[in-house]
Amino acid sequence: MKLRGHITNFAVNLYMNTKRHVNVLDNVVEIVNRLPMEKAIYKLELMALKALRIAYILTTSNQTFNNPTGR
Repeated sequence: MKLRGHITNFAVNLYMNTKRHVNVLDNVVEIVNRLPMEKAIYKLELMALKALRIAYILTTSNQTFNNPTGR
């Protein structure tokens, strides 16, 4: 549950910075402008989790690739 709290805080921060017109990705701006606040924050949480999942998969597959014996 600690991770979920951090992800939520990150999503809220991203939402607020987007509203303040800080330079962010276009798809983040689109989500923030088109959805109500609660739905936008939830969608941003999902985007963050997906990015973390992809990063985790890439790091674990890279470790296996760099060390073919699996050690």
